[in-house]
Amino acid sequence: MRPVSKGGPGPDSPYGNYLNARRDLIAAIGEYCSYCEMHLDAGLAVEHKVPKSREPDTTLQNEWSNLLLACPNCNSCKGDRLATVSEPIWPDCNNTFYALTYGPGARVTSNPLLSGYDRSRAEDLLELVQLNRSPADTATFSDRRWLNRHQAWDMAVESLQDLQRQSNAGAALKRQIVKTALAKGYWSIWMTVFSGEGDVVCELIDKFPGTARECFDLLGRTEPQIDRNSD
Repeated sequence: MRPVSKGGPGPDSPYGNYLNARRDLIAAIGEYCSYCEMHLDAGLAVEHKVPKSREPDTTLQNEWSNLLLACPNCNSCKGDRLATVSEPIWPDCNNTFYALTYGPGARVTSNPLLSGYDRSRAEDLLELVQLNRSPADTATFSDRRWLNRHQAWDMAVESLQDLQRQSNAGAALKRQIVKTALAKGYWSIWMTVFSGEGDVVCELIDKFPGTARECFDLLGRTEPQIDRNSD
């Protein structure tokens, strides 16, 4: 999951109405779901980390620090549920790319290198938005996020193979790969598949708006820790 830095709050935060934060959020972190990383030109909702129904304080409901962006699937899956751990992790506060790993078959799991408590924090985030669901979970599976991740993984792998087949692949091809990733979304998948291509990885970090650069070293390798300074 892409760690993001939203920057300072929008000029009207706390907003009179949280819906007014949508433009500022998109400007800060792009038109991507904060959880599944799908790119959406329309339909992105302003998402509350602490759900509105769980927090009667209208200031928090409209506060920049409590707001992210979510696609209809992630927004619906999360609903009004709360994190169950005492220190939940969020993409705008933690290194979610280190916390979660992506693999073939559209799998998203907690990082096996995490300590017991940190692993429970990562798994709680997966469960909260149900990114750990797969077609095996139910015979009537209709969650397209798994299929979309699968397609993005196959596209990234094919792009990597195209790059590797060209022994003298230039910067133009690498730029086109990053442009494809920007249009498709699913940043974590592209980062994982291209982990051996440092210049592509650094471009993915730099070109996706709002990616938290402090979670990575100069070579684009993720820092091995979950906790970081929040915005």
